[in-house]
Amino acid sequence: AILGILKRRGINARPQTLIQRKHNLWHEAFNNLTPEACYWIGFLFADGTITESKSGNSEIVLRLSETDLQHIEKFKDFLKSEHKISKVQMNSSFLGSKDSYKFSVRSTKLAECLRSYGMKKFNQSQATEQIARSRNFWRGVIDGDGYIGFSNYNGKQRPRLELVGGSVLLNQFADYIHSIIPNSKLSVLPHKSIFRVAVTGKIAFQIVANLYSEVAISLPRKQNAALNILAAGLAVQNLTKAVGLGVF
Repeated sequence: AILGILKRRGINARPQTLIQRKHNLWHEAFNNLTPEACYWIGFLFADGTITESKSGNSEIVLRLSETDLQHIEKFKDFLKSEHKISKVQMNSSFLGSKDSYKFSVRSTKLAECLRSYGMKKFNQSQATEQIARSRNFWRGVIDGDGYIGFSNYNGKQRPRLELVGGSVLLNQFADYIHSIIPNSKLSVLPHKSIFRVAVTGKIAFQIVANLYSEVAISLPRKQNAALNILAAGLAVQNLTKAVGLGVF
């Protein structure tokens, strides 16, 4: 009866999805490509999934190890969400059973927005041209599926950066790096069932400097590794000015 009165007076009732909503959530979080939004989109490209229920509702799921629990909490805060973070068991043939944490939200708007930027099923994503130009996006991807550290070369520690994933996305990463470092030559090579980009030395240092210098958000352990590389690089650069040695 009440719905009939509202309809006759031209007043739209709230949709069932709003009526049934139990938790607050910022459904427009990815509408504007702010640095933080770009970062989380990149992180979800690497470590997130979008699932569909039989009723047609979309769910965004992020699952990380116990070590990165605080990062899930940051993502939850970014979405202004009241949804809980669940502790679950992660089973691996290499690591055995480990505690991990899962955060998921149902939002067709968020899912549609992520798909509009090119997020698809595992290793099939292709970033749109606009977001592929964002260093914040690529830092998110590296934080999710990358490695930052040092490798031993002839007894010397050299900066190293790796990224694994689908061939299309990795080729986009190589194109982005070439746009900021024209002399870079990144090769996308098969790696088991996926693909990998690996770079060391001066180019690795320059990539880390571009992605991790003066940033608002990053995965703490990757940021610490990046800062170690930047500190080592500055020390080497100061040495080269004094004695004329090659960098890395």
